[in-house]
This record gives sequence, C-alpha cells and structure tokens, in this order.
Amino acid sequence: SSPEARYQGLAHTEFLSFGTDFSSIAALVEKTTWTGWPDVFDPRFERFCELRARQRCAPHRQDPWLLGYFLDNELEWWGKSHRPWGLVEETIRLPANAAGKQALVASLRRSFLNNVDQFNDAFGTKLEDFDSLLPPGDLPKPQSDAARDALDRFIVEAAERYFQVTTAAVRRHDPNHLILGCRFAFNAPDAAWRQAGATCDVVTVNVYPRIDLKQRRVITLDEHLQSKFDLCGRPMIVTEWSFPALDAFDSMGHPLPSQHGAGMRVDTQAQRAQCFAIMQQALAKLPFIVGSHYFMWADEPALGIRSTFPEDSNYGLVSEADVPYPEITEAAAVINARLPALHAGDCEVLAWKAAELSGERISPSLVEAGELRLNRDGENFTIINGPLRLEHQATGGAAFQQIFRRNDDGKWIELGRYQVTLFQTVRDQNHWPRAEYVAKVDVREESPQRLVIDMEFHNNASPAWKAAYRFRVLRGRPWFTAQALWIENCSDTAWNLGGYYHYLPSNLGGDSQDDDPGGPNVPNYYRPLAAWRDARLPWLFGAIALGDDERCSLRFWKDGDGQHPDAQREVDRLLAPGARWTAAADEPEVTIFGLRTTPENPRPWLAIADDEAP
Repeated sequence: SSPEARYQGLAHTEFLSFGTDFSSIAALVEKTTWTGWPDVFDPRFERFCELRARQRCAPHRQDPWLLGYFLDNELEWWGKSHRPWGLVEETIRLPANAAGKQALVASLRRSFLNNVDQFNDAFGTKLEDFDSLLPPGDLPKPQSDAARDALDRFIVEAAERYFQVTTAAVRRHDPNHLILGCRFAFNAPDAAWRQAGATCDVVTVNVYPRIDLKQRRVITLDEHLQSKFDLCGRPMIVTEWSFPALDAFDSMGHPLPSQHGAGMRVDTQAQRAQCFAIMQQALAKLPFIVGSHYFMWADEPALGIRSTFPEDSNYGLVSEADVPYPEITEAAAVINARLPALHAGDCEVLAWKAAELSGERISPSLVEAGELRLNRDGENFTIINGPLRLEHQATGGAAFQQIFRRNDDGKWIELGRYQVTLFQTVRDQNHWPRAEYVAKVDVREESPQRLVIDMEFHNNASPAWKAAYRFRVLRGRPWFTAQALWIENCSDTAWNLGGYYHYLPSNLGGDSQDDDPGGPNVPNYYRPLAAWRDARLPWLFGAIALGDDERCSLRFWKDGDGQHPDAQREVDRLLAPGARWTAAADEPEVTIFGLRTTPENPRPWLAIADDEAP
C-alpha cells in the first residue's frame, strides 16, 4: 500500500482512514497514541467522509492496479478498557453537548421506553430522569439482561452509522473497486462484524497468533476466524501477521530489540521461516479466507522510526538496508506459489523444513557431575543433585525456603525460593494467599538418578484450603520440575479457584534488591518462560513450561510493591465447601532452573528439553 511501491507491477490498496482522522476532530474514544474511535453521530462526520472519498476515491475509479479501499486500521472498538462495552464507557464520559453523548442518552431512552424507573432497576441507579446522564460520568454497572441489551443496542447503532456512512461515501465516488473493511485488531464487538459483512465486500482482520512449532500448528486460529466468518458472512483477508526473530541485526550492527509491536517472538530466522510456512498454509486451507498480508516488507532500524511506538522488531522480509532474510524469503517464494492450489484443495500442506527447535535435546554441558542425595534432619530436609541444592524447613509454608546453585569454584550461590500460592475470588474480592505450612511430605520415588516428592500445603486462614504438589529432581540437572496435583476448599464458604502459582521470589547472591526480570525480555516469547537476574551475576533463576505448554502463563515483573514472580495456571473453578479440584493426568509441569548466561550464550534455556528420567 505504500505510494512508493505503486505502479511497478503489483496491485495496491488505498487507506482512507475515515475514523482515525475524524477522531482528531470529534471522538467517542480519544485518539492518543492509538487510533481512537470517531464520533460518528457528529453531523460533520458525513461531510468529512464525503470530502475524503471525493479526494481519494474519485481519481481511481478506472485504476486497474487498485485492489480496493481500507476504511481504517485497528479502530478502538473496545475503548481504552478493552471491556465489552468499552465504547459506551468512553461515550458516557463525554460532555453533554457532544453528539455521541446525546445519541447514547437517546438510545437508552428508547431502550427503556423513556421510563427512568426501568433504567434504574436495570442498572441499580437512582436517577431522577434520563437528562441526569448528560453530564460527564462513569457507566453504571449493568445489573440485568435488559441493561446489557441496552448497551449492546448503542454499539449496534454506532457500528451501523460508521459502516453505512463510510461505505456510501466510497461507492458514490468509486463504484468499481472493493471495499476491504476496517482491519479489526483481532476482535471487535459482534455488531461490528455483522455491520462489516452487511456493507463491505471483504472483511479484514489483523491477527498475531501463536504457533506450536513442535506440532506445526497455529493455536486456536481456525476457531477464531470461523466464528467471525459466521458473524459477517463475507470473504475475509487477514491483513497483518508476523513472527519476529531475536537473531536479527540492523545495518549498523545493532541487534533488533523486538520490544515493540505484536507477534510471537522466536529465537532464529529458521524458526521464523517455519512459522511463516505454517501460518500461510493454515490460512489458505480456510475456504472463506481469500487473502493474507504478511507484516511487513522491511524492518525498521533498531531504534525504530517513531518515538511514540517504535516497531523495533524483526518483521521484515528484508532488513532496513534492503538485505533479504534468506530463510523467510525462500519460504515465501515456495509457499506463496502453492497457495491457489492449496486453497482449491488440489495439493496438501507442505511440511517446511524443520527449524532447529530449542528443547529437542539436552546439551551435554548442562548435565553436571554430582550425586543425587536426600538428607533428612527431622522434618527438615535438603536435596542435592550436583548443581542444585534445595532447602526445605518445617517452619513456614514454602516448599523450598532456599534454592542454591553451585558456582564454578564449588561455592553455593543463592537463587531464591519456591512457594505455593493460589488465586481465590470470595464474594467478588480477589485474594492471593500463600501456603502457611507443609502438612505432609511423601517420598514417592528415590534412586541414584531420580527423586519424586509430593508435598501437601495448608492455609488455615479464612477461607481455608489445602493443596498437593509434586516435585521431580534428576541427577546432574540444574533444574527441577513442579506440578499441581489437587486443591481443596477446607472452609464453610464457596469460593472460586481462579488458578494457582508456582511462585518464585528471587534472592540472587543473597540479596534481591538488584534482581530484575531477565529472561528473553521481549513480549510474547514463543516459549512460556520467565526469569530473574542480577546484572552483577551470571546466573538466571526462572521457570519454563515443560513441553512449552501454553496453559501456563509465565511473567516476572516488579512495581512499587516489589517482585511479582508469576508462573500461573488458570483454573476458574467454583469450589463448594469440601470440594476438591483434581488436576488431569496431563496437568502442566513447570521447570524451575538456575542457568548461567554468557555473552556467547545469552539464552541458555534453549538447551532445556522435556527431560525424562533415564
């Protein structure tokens, strides 16, 4: 779509940016560093779209190289809150004289037949009349289906107005080319999909899914796109997707940080090429997908080109100096040539050459010398497997109060501790209680090569609970694994088990003050992994989901309250008094590691495999 690339043998598209640009004039959602959402009820909106279409569309009525028009890109259909009625939340904060605010109040009047008592019942308010909604305020929480239906109705009205005005303006000035939708940012309210299908020739969406490289599949993408096609009923184009790799450098020799922008990050160009092949072919197999636009042609430099949002990630087929990345360009040349036949069902998916996947084998250098020993001292015990020492003390609720890593000189360096923590919701209040004490320790297996221990943790504070976890330690490995077995409500009150944590506060070198997140340090890394590091030490203390299990969410972060070492598994199960949630046989295991970083090997976790006992 870049003007510089037009009329050189390739079809192009035109961006009209109706909503984004009008949001600078009048907005329901303020345009800040993002796109905003226009006040489509403002009487100037229709005139704005008319002038924009006359300027941008009329000259191209007979252009044979024009594919069609994008109305906008990634409007903020969910508002700033990204909640179902985020658009309404933003609109109700507008001043009384804003056209969108008046349209919202008028819509609520119609929904409740101008009966403010019905509105009050639906929202739990005590308004005297509907005009009380005109001053800026916050959206009252909907208390009934009638309230939720009323909010949905306003979103329907806003979506209808947006699509009808914009598409009518285009068709008046150019009836000969396609209207290509507004490029939803992965999702939008159902009303937006329906209205896009009712008015556009093609519906467009930007998606940045995750790829399971081991199984060579795109995770949950088919289901998502199918559900949106069911709403819009129109052919669809996926207009953005990408998978930045962390081994890219710009022309000045600076590594691309890959800190900004969407997309699952992978380690190598070979992995990126395989992701490309998997994604492109998965899209071509869907009968309602008629196009796929990779993001993007060229990298930005390492510093980016915009201060507000530098896309400093390895998106390009070529570098910012126009040097092709041979792995992905080869994949694109081969795979793209097959897409028409694949879409028609005339050929099978090509298994692109397997990338050198991290985790396929254990580096021998990571298996260290030493015996596996369990040393008991009453209710206290110590586990040593060579590189690691795990200290359990009967007092306190931690599984291991101290975890140590053996240094090159044979001395032990403290890494941190392991605690069991739950996520509870009790009467709409969220709690994150930690285990108060360990009630039982059961050695399930003990041999020179392998140790398996089950621990039962209790918390007697209201609402009381207990839980069991299993720990597996192998000789010579600088890691051990943890797995939840069951969690039980021991109180007389029902509560919701939102999830559980493998909670890993750090204390690197005996002091946590300088410990900061230090894993891949990029958003959306392809492996569920998080770690702590101290810049003065070469050690990482962290966790990685065994088998790259996507059911685990791992994120270590800090704020004014200190460390948040969150290795979380979501459960979302209501537990009645005495009820127990029991993990399935394939419940995710998490590997807790202590690994050395070097300039030559900044990501030592790549050598950790799904490690089974000999």
